[in-house]
Amino acid sequence: MSELGSYSTWNITGTYRGVPCVAAIENMSHFDADGKRHYPFGKGLGSEVVKQFGIPNLFDFPIRPTLSASGDRGVPEVVADPLGEVSKTFQELGICVVQQYMC
Repeated sequence: MSELGSYSTWNITGTYRGVPCVAAIENMSHFDADGKRHYPFGKGLGSEVVKQFGIPNLFDFPIRPTLSASGDRGVPEVVADPLGEVSKTFQELGICVVQQYMC
């Protein structure tokens, strides 16, 4: 695990002790180009984190200029492209939160 990854994980788990963590999120984890998926920051750190801390779910979001640009325009990507990859990931994350805290 990278030093930065360790620090971020420690901050999250240390700050919110006692509050169940429903999921870990790898933000800006990959991008697709030339018909391939590329992982510029490496692959697998999220899996290590969920295993180490017993976090039940792992989600990843791509590096995608449209993702931040759509938010800057005031139309989040989940609204602009409700059937897209990012929207599906947010929906799955929302389901995890609801199932953990509302059931």
